[in-house]
Amino acid sequence: MPNANVMRHSPQLSRPKLIEQHISAYLRETGTSQQSFAANVVEQYHATVPEAQRCIEFSTRDDVFERTKRDAEKVMRYLDGGSCRLPVEIEDALILALPDDRRCALLYALNQRLGCITVGIGQASNDAITPETVMKEIGEGLIAMSGSDVNAQIKELREAAAAANAMADDLENKKAAVGQRLQHAHGNAR
Repeated sequence: MPNANVMRHSPQLSRPKLIEQHISAYLRETGTSQQSFAANVVEQYHATVPEAQRCIEFSTRDDVFERTKRDAEKVMRYLDGGSCRLPVEIEDALILALPDDRRCALLYALNQRLGCITVGIGQASNDAITPETVMKEIGEGLIAMSGSDVNAQIKELREAAAAANAMADDLENKKAAVGQRLQHAHGNAR
């Protein structure tokens, strides 16, 4: 069964349009208000962009309602693709303001445009190659081969188990490498 959180999209979509589609779907499907989402975007923007490098000014009004309303209007103008282009420097904040599952789905879609693979840390999509899926396929293969020579089955089982172990080790190494890169990137962003 396909993952419900993965949006289907056309490869012709621009990067800003793809971001806008995922955020709009998130707001629509969860009922999250534009003001609430914009407040998260502002928080992420201030956390990831050093003050001296900030080009986007968000509201500084004392009235929280007015401030979040104005910030939401600004963020939504960037997303609607109309008169304001989506500034590159706010893309990270927009993506980071999404919950983990939505963020991973959006990063997957963005990287897919470039022919890259996205690996989430601590979670796998339904289509991911995991040791569990490899073992399931080995079991299904054994059932299909149940009428053939036993020695050949044992040899194939040993080869498949070795391949599954190698894949599991490879996945763990990749997961550790991605984790280190994220920690390094997060450390550089501060």
